[in-house]
Amino acid sequence: MASELLINNNTNIICNKECDNFQCFLSEHFKSLMSRDYINETLGYASKEIYKLALENTTPIKRKKNLVKVKELLKEINRSEFLYKKGNNKILITAPHAAWHYRYTWGKNRKKLGDWIKYDDVNTGLIACYLSRYLDCHALIQIYTAWLDPNFYREALFQEKMRSILKKEKIKFVLDVHGLSSDREADFDIIDLFGMALVPFNALKFRKSLKKRLEQFGYEVGVNRYFNGGLTLPFQHTIVKEVSQEFQIPCIELEINKKFRNIPGEIIDKKVLNVLFNWLKSDVNKDLR
Repeated sequence: MASELLINNNTNIICNKECDNFQCFLSEHFKSLMSRDYINETLGYASKEIYKLALENTTPIKRKKNLVKVKELLKEINRSEFLYKKGNNKILITAPHAAWHYRYTWGKNRKKLGDWIKYDDVNTGLIACYLSRYLDCHALIQIYTAWLDPNFYREALFQEKMRSILKKEKIKFVLDVHGLSSDREADFDIIDLFGMALVPFNALKFRKSLKKRLEQFGYEVGVNRYFNGGLTLPFQHTIVKEVSQEFQIPCIELEINKKFRNIPGEIIDKKVLNVLFNWLKSDVNKDLR
């Protein structure tokens, strides 16, 4: 397995001589997005005007109406909630929680917009970016505060774009990257709807090979341990559920513990990146050809 390694301890994965500015842009973008001034002015949205509309999202009807206005505003300022990088193979990597997002179904005791916030799964966007760059696969990454949680609402702009990609491109596998909190015992949790997102497509081997590769490095790997991909919640439209059920494409939601995603001086654990790279290249991509 050592011969497969793509990077070593001296490699700067965020910016190097071969940098195509994609990773650099994301790294600097997420830093600026978290600045106090930007948060105070926009709460992470793409513009002040969109933030003002979000303040009116008190009912599902208002959210639906305002969503049309959001699309118009994004077009006016030539911005998007997400970043899409087109690839040249059959794999799509998504990072829907790379930025802040709102889930309005979290109880009735919330009085203001900030109460509904779900913070970003730190550096999941950079993981998706890195893998897509070196594998030349498609990547869809949330880069501004999401009007609607991309892993909960079917009408979220992120999911709208994802469906467009799945329809236009010959995608055969989706890896949905998420973050596991550092207080969890497991290092990783592989979510596949208890096999329902893989078995119908003869793709359970992808879960088995990923688990094996991770465990070979001593990582503790759960399978549907902490989450079930919204399997028991019909109103939750997760990526893994939408992709496997609506498009009949195998999909894995991978939860990565924060201790591997937020390392001082390194940002992302390079050993983890190598494992994911080698798995996607040797086990998944070759099988899809």
